[in-house]
Amino acid sequence: MRGTRRSKVVGWGLALVATAVVSAGVALAAGGGVAGHSAGHRAAARCSGKPPGIPPERWRAARHTLAPAGATEIRLCRYSGLNAHPPRTLVRARRLDRAGPVAELVKRFDGLPSGPPGAVACPADDASEIAALVSYPGGHEVRISVGLRGCESVTNGSVNRTASGYGPHPRRGPRLLAEMKRLVGGGRAPSP
Repeated sequence: MRGTRRSKVVGWGLALVATAVVSAGVALAAGGGVAGHSAGHRAAARCSGKPPGIPPERWRAARHTLAPAGATEIRLCRYSGLNAHPPRTLVRARRLDRAGPVAELVKRFDGLPSGPPGAVACPADDASEIAALVSYPGGHEVRISVGLRGCESVTNGSVNRTASGYGPHPRRGPRLLAEMKRLVGGGRAPSP
């Protein structure tokens, strides 16, 4: 009888260890853990079903720069406009984790001009957008909202730019919008 209890205890212990190992593997898979990333890297947040709010940026490096250099990953989340059914919901998503495309997109963000001075009316704005969730070493993340219609405003909550073709380099904004639409258009449709 004593040997049987010991076998049961050992059996339960092995089952708990196996469960913990399987749970850790599932958590890594669900969280997008990728081998090769440094311990300080956090994978880009998943796209939410509705557009994320863009509060003022708390990270000092992003208070005066739309997207600081050094990003390791960008998740693009495209959301429908107010006229879609259902409105303001996730349409497509794509994760970028190759160094070249990530650095190029960050460079394009920072090449955008500030918007025109004074009040501006944007009657064609339907609130459709692409949210770029930009991840950095050390666990930093910058959320950038890119309006797809109307004034085509771009913001990280602290820095405001436009992709409407305004300013000294009028083609930069429209090229960025076209590239982002192309990139997220090739992404996966969100799961229900």
